[in-house]
Amino acid sequence: MSNFELIDVEWLEEQDRIGWKFARRNIVWELVIPVESLAGLGVSLRSERAYAQFLDRVQKGDFLGKWFQICGVENDKAFLLRGFPRNAYSVPWELLIEGIHDPTNRRNVSIIRSIGNTTLHARKFEKPLIVLVAKGDAANLNIQKEERQILQGYDSLHGSARDRVRPPIFEDVDEHNLGDLLKKHNPDVFWFSGHGAFSVERNEAYVQLHDGNILSMTKLAEIIKGSHLNPSPLYAVFWACDVGSSSELDQFRFASYPDVVEKLSEVGIYAILAMQSPIRDRNAIILARQVFASLAHGLPLERALAYARAELLEKTDQPTTSLDWASPLVWSSGTPVYDLEWGIGNDEILNLQLASLQLLRFEDIELPQEEKELITKISDSWLAANTPRIWIALTSTAHTDYKITWPSLVHALLQRSEMFVLFVDMSHGNRQDPQEALASWAKEFKDRLRGVPQRVSNLTYPLDGLEGRNPLSWNRLLSIDGLFLIVAHPPPQTPEYSWFWDPIRTNHAQVGFCMLADNPLPPSSDWKVDTLDMSLKIADLHTMLEKEPRLMRALSLMQIPIDQDHVRLSDLETSSTQLSTYLDEILPAFVRTDGGLYMRQVVRGFVAEKIPSDQISQAHQDCIQILLGRGTNARTTDKIREEMIYHLINSERIQEPKWLSTTVNETRALIDSYLGANKLHEIVDFFGRVNILDYISPIQFSEDAKLGIAEAYLQIGSLQRAQWWLDWCAPQDELNVCKRYRLQAEVHKSGGHAEAKQKAVETIQEGIDFCESYLSSPQDDPDEFGIDPEFERKLRREYLLFRQDHARMIHFFLRDPAKATAEYASIIAEDDRSRCLALFDRAIVKRNYAECLRKLIPVTEENVREAKYLLDQAGEEATSIYEWALLAEILYEQSKIAQAEGPQGLVTQRLESCISAARRGGHMMLVAIAENRLFWLDNGSVPWNETLDAEWKNIAINLETYNNHGWALRVLVDSRNKAARKLEDYGRPRQTVKLLESNLRLLHQNPSFDSGSDQGRLAIAYAALEENRGFTATPEREFWQEFLSFPWSADWLNLRQFKSSSDVWQSKS
Repeated sequence: MSNFELIDVEWLEEQDRIGWKFARRNIVWELVIPVESLAGLGVSLRSERAYAQFLDRVQKGDFLGKWFQICGVENDKAFLLRGFPRNAYSVPWELLIEGIHDPTNRRNVSIIRSIGNTTLHARKFEKPLIVLVAKGDAANLNIQKEERQILQGYDSLHGSARDRVRPPIFEDVDEHNLGDLLKKHNPDVFWFSGHGAFSVERNEAYVQLHDGNILSMTKLAEIIKGSHLNPSPLYAVFWACDVGSSSELDQFRFASYPDVVEKLSEVGIYAILAMQSPIRDRNAIILARQVFASLAHGLPLERALAYARAELLEKTDQPTTSLDWASPLVWSSGTPVYDLEWGIGNDEILNLQLASLQLLRFEDIELPQEEKELITKISDSWLAANTPRIWIALTSTAHTDYKITWPSLVHALLQRSEMFVLFVDMSHGNRQDPQEALASWAKEFKDRLRGVPQRVSNLTYPLDGLEGRNPLSWNRLLSIDGLFLIVAHPPPQTPEYSWFWDPIRTNHAQVGFCMLADNPLPPSSDWKVDTLDMSLKIADLHTMLEKEPRLMRALSLMQIPIDQDHVRLSDLETSSTQLSTYLDEILPAFVRTDGGLYMRQVVRGFVAEKIPSDQISQAHQDCIQILLGRGTNARTTDKIREEMIYHLINSERIQEPKWLSTTVNETRALIDSYLGANKLHEIVDFFGRVNILDYISPIQFSEDAKLGIAEAYLQIGSLQRAQWWLDWCAPQDELNVCKRYRLQAEVHKSGGHAEAKQKAVETIQEGIDFCESYLSSPQDDPDEFGIDPEFERKLRREYLLFRQDHARMIHFFLRDPAKATAEYASIIAEDDRSRCLALFDRAIVKRNYAECLRKLIPVTEENVREAKYLLDQAGEEATSIYEWALLAEILYEQSKIAQAEGPQGLVTQRLESCISAARRGGHMMLVAIAENRLFWLDNGSVPWNETLDAEWKNIAINLETYNNHGWALRVLVDSRNKAARKLEDYGRPRQTVKLLESNLRLLHQNPSFDSGSDQGRLAIAYAALEENRGFTATPEREFWQEFLSFPWSADWLNLRQFKSSSDVWQSKS
């Protein structure tokens, strides 16, 4: 669901100023204009100058500036105007929406006029939605087309949605048959389509009926009241000009509410949509279809209009002069609700959910009350984790039960969260071929998605890719935020299927996972374990907890499987007990795996809630006792050691010197083990789970450990934590001194700004000087003056690595590729003599050397040939040592050379190989970069469309994950510029501006981006916004003048012979 904010607005009127007043996030805001400006706000939407005149008035105070400041943040909004004087209600405030509307983050912007404080009598309706469309006089109107569009909107709904809304009923109406039609259909929405007007002489609005006669709002109210409907229509919609107008004579005195509102609210209609001006037939039809479709999906009338207005705004070329989008307005008798539920289900997400369930041929069977209670407990326990990872062991009984119980569980998950629960059954197709199984599922699921709302269109591209057997699309599916993905019968956890499991392990989005698998062992310890065995009863849980409270409490806190034969708890007064003693009675609370017994997640949640606060420490102590009682021959794994530390920290025993010492020793051993296995992410996860630094000082860790922890945080981009650990390092060992210099330089480089990069250069030079001071020692008497040969080899390796880092900084920071090329050649020549670099190191140097040669100007055949030779060598070296991430970077550089030489097929091949290797090596940033390049290679010259837009947005989301890395950030900026040009050509100026503004913010956040190619990025951002500033939130801002204030801008423009912002933006270069 999108973030939706309701803001209550009251009228402010003081001696010399008027305006809006509302509280937002505990701050009271006042948006004011001079009192004399009120009359001038009453512009007529018939005038092309209306928008300019309106803005001119609201700019005289601070109203407009604060409006943009407060209301321009990213979320959907509804402004409820309460208690306004009648003349203030008559102002077309809808004109404000155009300035803050955003097609991505703020599509739903509503201004609602409230005439009361009633509460909607119901939000959930057992009956389907019924819409009666009363057709009036059709002269000069294309009502038939409007009817067809509404019917097409209904036909495009998924079958499950049609169960919740009846086909719209179209009737020719006159004054005599209207009452009978209302009684016959008892509509929830009365919709009039035809001519309307406001009579100044009679001071009332009217509509023109099918027989040519007019029907006043007074008479319409009488007919509705006389029909004795129970209840009255919830909404009234008037697709007729001027019905929502007030008397023009009284409009800016103390006029009444519009006639239609005053009359119909008296007969129980909750909200009314009406036009405050004439509207073109073509635009009325666009609005009509969208309003109907939104109502059918459970949106209230206020939000339905906002979505329709957004649709028309984005299709209007000149929204500041063609104001049909501002014509419709909504009056409400109370506070609008967020959504409605008609018939079965809740909203458009459910349409997808039911389609997903139908693929498994589930039957929605009514469960006994006991099982319903368990279902509720299961769903609550699963959602308790921030990003749940649930492993469902398909036991023999669960195999039978899950197809019966799962629909109810899905509905429970939907009711308790805003996630989209998607079911992927990989038993479809060929189970021996997981890609084929996913392709079969995707095809069937796509066939059931006809007519789903655009808000879930980001499913389109991943489904297309999976159907085409593209394993990379699996990662795209997992990148959709708000997803709870259930996979039945996943493939085995073997290297052959790393394309399936690696994205799950490295996934960055807030996606929940549930795996229904025959193999009962989860992929890692952070997964919760459960089963769909419904033999467990809530009453049984109470019995188990009453009989064995200590054992159940302790095991509810244990995050690893436990061997039942080694579970002992010493009674505080009598004897010890074993789990096996009570196994038959409490076995339904556990899942048996090859590693031992896991407590079911639903049981874990139930028991954890019932641990008294004064017993939590004791429960952790009991966990320690269980872990220590595993037997002398039991192997102590890293996860068992981490579990022990976790319980020591959370028990009172940590206060005892003996156990504090144990905790220190266990933590040291754990960190050393993780470092030895290069499990840096495990280190970060450990410090995130256990507050170990509350009890252990960093000084108690070895220098190797502190450097390793700093490297772990650096790897995930946590620069402050990495620097904190580096500050605690004072290594005496020379190789550790080198490592500290290297890590410190990486922290500086990642800082992004020019000063940090300069510090990186200085730190690297310090490392070079340190190595040279040792390597230049006298060698005449090795015993007295020289250094150990093995130590010398290691130190010389550090020396050459510092020099390669220095060459890299010369290339990219000092922008001197010729000098960097000479340095790379010198490094390789020296290593040819000393052979101190590992294959991995040599491959990196050759890859970077090749990139430098490619960028030398002028380009020569000799340099290109040498670059290709170096890359071939580097690729062979990386492959021989299975360094897939490095191989991916080499392949990416080879694709650059291939692109310069022309054959697109080879470029595509190199990029696809690069993506595959990067994924295999966990280099997800390069996956995002290469996928972006492959996308533009395939689609750079084709017209934009909705499918490409959805595909590109997925790619951009992946790049945004790494926008603190200079390479990924530059790729993201360039990609947004390309997409902005496409969107501009596609007629989406607001989306264009949104991307350009995002780029400008990114560039401003990185002040060092003001030289080399970054100057071009700044030029494009400012030039494009200048050319499109009429669509920005600040059209008065002079973007081009800001660009010209850069001291280098004149030289940059002269070199390229650009004269204006238009030249830059239209250059397409």
